[in-house]
Amino acid sequence: MSFLRKIVSSGVNHTELNSEKRNVVLSNYISIISALAAMATIAGRLIFADITFTWFVEVLAASLFFLLPLLLNALGYTLFSRLALCWVPSLVLIAISVLILKEGNDFETSTYVGIRFYFLTFICFPFLVFSLKNNGWFLVGLLGPMLPLLFFDPVLNFFNVGYFQMGLHEETYSYNNVRAFISVLVIGFSSYFLKRLIENSEQLNDSLINELVEKNARIAEQNEKLREHQEELRSINQNLEGLVNERTAKIKTKNEQITKYAFTNSHRVRGPLARILGLLALSKLNNHEDYKFLFEKIHKEAKDMDAITHEINTDLDEDVD
Repeated sequence: MSFLRKIVSSGVNHTELNSEKRNVVLSNYISIISALAAMATIAGRLIFADITFTWFVEVLAASLFFLLPLLLNALGYTLFSRLALCWVPSLVLIAISVLILKEGNDFETSTYVGIRFYFLTFICFPFLVFSLKNNGWFLVGLLGPMLPLLFFDPVLNFFNVGYFQMGLHEETYSYNNVRAFISVLVIGFSSYFLKRLIENSEQLNDSLINELVEKNARIAEQNEKLREHQEELRSINQNLEGLVNERTAKIKTKNEQITKYAFTNSHRVRGPLARILGLLALSKLNNHEDYKFLFEKIHKEAKDMDAITHEINTDLDEDVD
């Protein structure tokens, strides 16, 4: 299957649009199927009728001609391959018909009518491999099976192998052209409207896909903006956390300073002050006038209080710095 997939994908790398890639793949499939159909004709003829070596070679050569679009796609000529698919089968069928009819006289009306069935089959090819938007190339491709079908009898008459020229005289034979024309209209219009519905659906799908792609792009852009905002919020939160930690550390330091100051005030500062107050109270109780001793003690305690106060101020200044 991988080998077949590789063959039918020949030429898709030479196109960009998905619809064109599909048309190339379809032309490859039809080319292979047409070649196999020619081989099936040989097998059917072996079962139901006698064949000549010349007929076998001609039909085998026709099957090889049917593979021409596949070769053109592989070479990158994707447009010409589809035109060849529309024209080559009909032209090959005309040529083989002329050659076979020239080889003998043992033919029936069904021979001339049966050939028209192949032309009716070829009518579908342009609808399958061309887009209706490219109506110019579509019409050129449609002429491939249409002209040989419409001018089938005049072409055979030109090569002297026409229906009446070969001695056949069924009165209603010409009415087969009317049947063929009606069949072409039915097949053609049915294929046209089917192709139109498919292309409209594809256009709608492409529009929806483009809309989804655009919305996805917007969502991606919004997600990017949200990500940037989240990064900004994360940065702000980190800064706030740093500020909170810094303020907490400062408050903790202040609390430690207050605790230290309270301890100093309650123990170290009030010690000398209490002693000074005690000396003053002692001086009131004693009547001797040894004030020199008292003043020395008071002076000493006052210096101690001054040293402690200076130490506290120094600590406070260092903490502020």
